Amino acid sequence: MQERAQPILPFDGLLIIVGGGVVDHELLRNLYVSGGHLVGADGGADEIVRAGLAPEAIVGDMDSLANPDGWLPDQKVTAEQTLVAYTRGNAWSGFMEDRTGRLAPGFYADIAVFDRDLLTTDPLKVQDAKVLHTFVGGKQRYTAA
Repeated sequence: MQERAQPILPFDGLLIIVGGGVVDHELLRNLYVSGGHLVGADGGADEIVRAGLAPEAIVGDMDSLANPDGWLPDQKVTAEQTLVAYTRGNAWSGFMEDRTGRLAPGFYADIAVFDRDLLTTDPLKVQDAKVLHTFVGGKQRYTAA
């Protein structure tokens, strides 16, 4: 059994996930005032803003947001921060940060090769990236046809 817990989103209390569609704004405000944490699922983030509040996180592909650039630009994450979260962050949350999550001597050589540079690709186009090759433990396991 693992001795520690790795929080992904460190929320204490009620977590309110708001989807798009009809939302009771007064109820949303009351839940927030009582200590609830607001997460917008795509267009649900717009409903949170319409209620006069701000989402603490937004999940989804952002294709249905009224403001795809976000409401708090200073809190927007960069492409590099996103890749670190998916690599080192996942290694850490899986208790494997001492052997995976980055390219370093003595670490597993798990690598995905894409058809474009994910650091310079338009964030809304990253989902279109194709995997060309994968290597697991330094051995090629997949090559695109």
